[in-house]
Amino acid sequence: WPSWAGGRVIPMSLSPQRADPFLLVAHHKHWFDPRDPLREPFKAAGGKLGLPYVDVEGFSMHPHRGFDIWTYVLEGSDGFMHRDSMGGSQTYRGGSCQFMRTGRGVMHEEFFETRENERTNIELFQIWCNLPADR
Repeated sequence: WPSWAGGRVIPMSLSPQRADPFLLVAHHKHWFDPRDPLREPFKAAGGKLGLPYVDVEGFSMHPHRGFDIWTYVLEGSDGFMHRDSMGGSQTYRGGSCQFMRTGRGVMHEEFFETRENERTNIELFQIWCNLPADR
């Protein structure tokens, strides 16, 4: 994903032979600049085409189940705002960690902090591990 497009998500996983328990490590690095001339046309096009997550700076309400997810926001990063169907709502900024057990199912959303007058940057790592079927 080119850096001029505002970010990248790089999933890293074990080989299929070593995938039980399933483990995924994701590196997210995003930036948002209100002066970026492509920002609004890109969001508008994504919305009109019905592409998920393109028309917003983050991830609208969506489901997960059967995973434990640890998120660590790197020191010096701007934050993201989390809200879920269990009543949880919090903003995580540089140096903070979030743990979410999705169990039999949870809906959640995460939106990156943005500013109207300056660029924001966020970098974080996530570790995803599947849970046994009875959890």
